[in-house]
Amino acid sequence: MIDENVTARLAKLKGVPVVVNMWASWCPNCRAEFGYFQSLSKAYDGKVAFLGLDSNDNRGDAQSFLKQFPIPYPSISDPGAVQAQSVGAGLGWPTTIFYDAKGKRRFVRQGGYTSQGSLDSDIRAAVTVVSPGCARPARRAARR
Repeated sequence: MIDENVTARLAKLKGVPVVVNMWASWCPNCRAEFGYFQSLSKAYDGKVAFLGLDSNDNRGDAQSFLKQFPIPYPSISDPGAVQAQSVGAGLGWPTTIFYDAKGKRRFVRQGGYTSQGSLDSDIRAAVTVVSPGCARPARRAARR
């Protein structure tokens, strides 16, 4: 768990697509989807950056949650959900925000993922990545 401004962290990550997952330890849907983020963050290692945003949560509960569900990327502590609101989240848990490599927000998904495949599909669509092992800009189909 880190204390940092989410906007400042996103600026440091510019040049790499970023997936921001807003979660809370008390959120059952966050708990249900957390394994997908664990797995895909490892699969996309070096190609897509992941960032957690623990919002509207007790720090001790969040740290216990992270011990139970460890992730290989940082989570920013946001006890009042102010930072979440600054990036287009904070209205419902969980929320996932997708940024391209230029730092442009591509879209915001409200609600939890029910499969790893649906999260993977959104990552690829948002950041133009073709597969976890082979990140590159998508080619446009030739027009006929």
